[in-house]
Amino acid sequence: MRAITAAAARTLLWTAALALAGGALPLWLAAGDLPDIEIRTVPWRAHSGRLLARWPLAQGFRCETDGLRRIEVALVSLVRPSNGGVELTLRAGGPDGAALRTVEVRPGDLAQGGEWVAFDFEPVADSAGRDFWFELSPTADRRPGDHGAHVRYHGQVGHIGTWAGRVVPGPVVEGVLRAVKPLRPRPRAEGAPPVDEVPHPNLRAVAFAAQDVAPRLGEVKLELWREGDEGPPLRTVVLGPENEVRNGFLIFAFEPIADSRWTRYRYRLTLHDRAALIGDELGPTMLTFHGTEDGDGRLLGLARGGVVVGDRDLVFRAWGERDRARAFGLIRERAGWRLWLAAALWIAAVAIVVRLFLVAGPRGTGPGESGEAA
Repeated sequence: MRAITAAAARTLLWTAALALAGGALPLWLAAGDLPDIEIRTVPWRAHSGRLLARWPLAQGFRCETDGLRRIEVALVSLVRPSNGGVELTLRAGGPDGAALRTVEVRPGDLAQGGEWVAFDFEPVADSAGRDFWFELSPTADRRPGDHGAHVRYHGQVGHIGTWAGRVVPGPVVEGVLRAVKPLRPRPRAEGAPPVDEVPHPNLRAVAFAAQDVAPRLGEVKLELWREGDEGPPLRTVVLGPENEVRNGFLIFAFEPIADSRWTRYRYRLTLHDRAALIGDELGPTMLTFHGTEDGDGRLLGLARGGVVVGDRDLVFRAWGERDRARAFGLIRERAGWRLWLAAALWIAAVAIVVRLFLVAGPRGTGPGESGEAA
């Protein structure tokens, strides 16, 4: 077998080294500033509506590192131009804990659907292992605020309604939970489920788009029946006064209904006199949520006006100290076996390239060969 030249061997070694380094370098750079905790829900589906000073919105979490220094929150512009500010207060221990840091930002007009907005503050040196809550409220010159915060409800999304432009007034709104809203009537195959059946098991919450709903002004109640059933409703939810929503999603949560898949449900919403929802000619815009609890021990729930609910969280991420060793540990923990599989595939790809180079690359002359044509 002919030997490769010294120059080709050097090229081969450099190519292999750069290829291996090329896989590790992006990981090394990314690990330099990895969030301590992050809600990774994509896409963002539901938002809180305009921030209200009367009912501050808060999120709890357990920090894993020292030096907590930044919190980013997924915010959305609900008034344009969005000139108002948003104030974040970091509290120790609980929603009503001692205020540790206060930061004000003016996000301006955000992209359609929302963006990450950063709140940077003086690092909390001893933050590792401690519980924190951050509270969001509009600044003093805006009541209510121009922005809202995205919320992640635990579980799978079923029906996904499109935010429409028609006002749906109260005080009573009735309809059917629907899974699909066809653009035009179309024939349905024999045996196929109707388009307004719930698509998943464990129906556990329904969110309605609300223009202005304030339970402090009167009862706000959802009643739910299986279609065709008479008598008492299957589920009844009455919202507390802290659930006031302006231009956002009003969430009614209840004990999961295990056998909800492909079942038709009718609902009745009772609202106060001045309340109004948002929808179209078919009724209010809605989202349905399904599944069982999938809580993360580091997440402590969401609070409105100090009332904590554990089945949803704000969409946020938080940063502590910059520590690449810790960051690589988090990457290994979060990626698990996928990280090792990716590394093995990358090394295998480099080995294949090296092998192809050896087979097809430039060759030197063996003993007794002049390298000239005969």
